[in-house]
Amino acid sequence: MGLFKVDHNNLMGKMVEEAGQYNVRILHSSILKQTRSGKEMLVLNYEVEDGTYAGGLIRYDNVVWDDTDAERKQMSVKKFNTILVACGAPDGYEPKSIQDILTLILNRHISVTVDWEKSDYNSKYYLVVKNYGRPLETESKPNGKKRP
Repeated sequence: MGLFKVDHNNLMGKMVEEAGQYNVRILHSSILKQTRSGKEMLVLNYEVEDGTYAGGLIRYDNVVWDDTDAERKQMSVKKFNTILVACGAPDGYEPKSIQDILTLILNRHISVTVDWEKSDYNSKYYLVVKNYGRPLETESKPNGKKRP
């Protein structure tokens, strides 16, 4: 067994230091996994494509499919649908699984709005995706709000 596995997405480099709206590409390092409670979850990673933070990463956008009751399922449908629409999925498309969704959205170019949010896990602040949009903006727009 080796010391570690080389990961081209695990590099020291440019960080996104401001909240705002960014044109991004959904990276192939995005994965499908299960939460501790067994729900399917996409962990999406993005690379900023332009502006001051071009090449910077926005990581760990956790999107959970929760169908434990009608209200939670409706919210899950709305969130996953919003991502699919932002990625250009045609009207009427019916994914058969969360894996189908991941396959369709990888390497797509979208606009995301991010803001700082305090983690319940370690009390640190991280950029969290608040909105997915399309079409892309003419340029990424940091809003000057840095990590608290």
